Amino acid sequence: PMHMPQPPFAATRAAFAVLALAGALAIAAPAAAQTRILLLPQDSTAAIRPELARVEEENDWTITAMDQGLGAASLATLQQYDVVIVWTNNGLDDAQSVIAGNALADYVDGGGSVIEAVFSQYTTSFDIQGRWRSENYSNVVAGATGIYAAGSLGERAIPDHPILEGVATFTAQNYRTGTSALMQGSQLVASYTDGQILAAVREDRRGRVAWLGFYP
Repeated sequence: PMHMPQPPFAATRAAFAVLALAGALAIAAPAAAQTRILLLPQDSTAAIRPELARVEEENDWTITAMDQGLGAASLATLQQYDVVIVWTNNGLDDAQSVIAGNALADYVDGGGSVIEAVFSQYTTSFDIQGRWRSENYSNVVAGATGIYAAGSLGERAIPDHPILEGVATFTAQNYRTGTSALMQGSQLVASYTDGQILAAVREDRRGRVAWLGFYP
């Protein structure tokens, strides 16, 4: 069973794992009794590992973190998991960006589910390219403005979506989506009070893709 927080729950950066993994399960098509989740950032997960350990213990999940692994992503690795969560912080060179984007697109084509978070939409040298961007797998339009500011949960476009389950308020202290522009085929789940995208999903591929508009 999923043990999610109940209202009132004020989510902050420290609750990234709860929101992201809830979103992962919301969009994932379970392939096994135990959901296998891969964190594949171009970044370190050290700051959120206590939270990850807690939610892994409370739920029937297996969570694997491959720090700095996004730029070397391979389809064979991704296919070992039901859900892959990606974000960037240390940057991707052009070759790494294409490798990551092609592998993620192939994974979704095969039915895998992907969660994206900030800065994987931040141009340049941080965003995921390749088929992920050129063939419209992402949820948000890439850009480089409006990201460095705090923001709070505003409109709930889909109030009963599982990504929002148990979340009464949410504040991102910094580093957000930077845009209100969705890619074609994406559906808004929630926005910040200034209109920036907080959460979005798309289900027009064999696998599902979600966006969480904050940095962990």
